[in-house]
Amino acid sequence: MIPGSWRALGWIGLAELCALSLWFSASVIAPELIQVWNLSSSSEAWLSASVPIGFVMGALVSSYFGIADRFNPRKVLAVSAFLGALLNALLLLADQAFFGILLRILTGVSLAGV
Repeated sequence: MIPGSWRALGWIGLAELCALSLWFSASVIAPELIQVWNLSSSSEAWLSASVPIGFVMGALVSSYFGIADRFNPRKVLAVSAFLGALLNALLLLADQAFFGILLRILTGVSLAGV
């Protein structure tokens, strides 16, 4: 075993846990978003499905262009996590369901890089 490998594995696991928590973060405020945006039941479904849809889109694009093979994986993870956090924070400023759902889709796209 390489010295420090368990520590590195722990940091990688913690980074993944924190970054992938973006997937579920809007679930906490979903009842408020439904009320503020006056969502219909079909729009509620889009809100719930937006991150997985974005993740699939991002995974397809990433695999097609070979992002993980062409670029440093640590940088891909860091940039993707930062963009995901930024997009997730912008959700607080969205005043319409369309923009909020779009931000959640883009968050899913960024999570494909994580």
